[in-house]
Amino acid sequence: MSHGRFVDFYYTAPQDAASEKVLQSTDNGETWEDAYLPLGIKSASVNGIPKHTVRAAQLEAGKTYLFKVVITGGKNEGESNVITQTVM
Repeated sequence: MSHGRFVDFYYTAPQDAASEKVLQSTDNGETWEDAYLPLGIKSASVNGIPKHTVRAAQLEAGKTYLFKVVITGGKNEGESNVITQTVM
């Protein structure tokens, strides 16, 4: 879901991760940078499944962003699928 100059989304919480990082791209994935997460990564539960929710902020209206999560350590180590959001 996109709102103004920020985007909210959630993903399944990784198990036993040493770290997780949300990255964003504005050039269709050619380069990636840390997303600005003013609220950090928060834990929640959706239908009994542990989730992490994030708000990526300081985004430019009208621009399309790609996001991915990079997990280090644990059972889910690696990169997530990429999601695409256009900021309204």
